[in-house]
Amino acid sequence: MKREKIPANWAKKPRLQRTIETIQLVRNERGNMACGDFLLHAAVDSLSSDDIGSAKAYLEQFLLIAQNVEPEHRAVVGVVISKILTHKKFKIFGPLLNILNLILDIFKLASRNLLSCKSLGIDIPIKINV
Repeated sequence: MKREKIPANWAKKPRLQRTIETIQLVRNERGNMACGDFLLHAAVDSLSSDDIGSAKAYLEQFLLIAQNVEPEHRAVVGVVISKILTHKKFKIFGPLLNILNLILDIFKLASRNLLSCKSLGIDIPIKINV
């Protein structure tokens, strides 16, 4: 009995991979010799190398330059551009991470020393004036 390959669920795929597949579907429907196909191909290449800025620029150029684009394809590319705009990465530079690590180490040392101190047993009386 042959086992059929189950298609992967789109919800489990990385966000950029889903975007790449969407653009490739538009390319396949339009054809490889259609006007502006090189811009879609360049967008796919830049998304596969995690270059979101240039991919957005290529897709915007596609919407401006390409002629005879069906409204469905134009809408799909517009949605892809909006999804790309909301995709932000949280980046922290290496030197900043080193400084934060140093500060955290200082706090750890200070907290260890403060917690290891023993009380001398001298209580300060609190006077309440009635």
